[in-house]
Amino acid sequence: MVDKKKNEEEERKMEEKNRKKEEKKKKVEEMKKKKKKKKREEEERKRKEDEEKEDEDKKKEEEKKKRELEERKRKEEEKKMQEEEEEEEENREEEERKRGRGGEECGRGKEEDEGEEEGEGGRKKMKEKKVEEKK
Repeated sequence: MVDKKKNEEEERKMEEKNRKKEEKKKKVEEMKKKKKKKKREEEERKRKEDEEKEDEDKKKEEEKKKRELEERKRKEEEKKMQEEEEEEEENREEEERKRGRGGEECGRGKEEDEGEEEGEGGRKKMKEKKVEEKK
């Protein structure tokens, strides 16, 4: 009877020991899972941050290119407007010269005659001279 009780007690202790061992094993597994999950979440968070930063950088670069393009267009437009104004000014001056000379040589100015002798290049040279004089 005593042996039986002893055996039962020992068996109970062994079962308890095994149960505790299993619980500890489960806890360790849970901790490993939690660590893995946390690491995965951290990697995902970092990846998302990197993607957002990359998207933001792309957006900034596109905005910069857009501003540069707009600036280039604006400068081209200003240059075109300035050229048109200069041409209008030249035309006005030419008209005034023609009116002022009273029809001498069919209303053509001396510079214009020189320009025709040199072809279209003469007019361009005259334009350049006037632009330089204005500066």
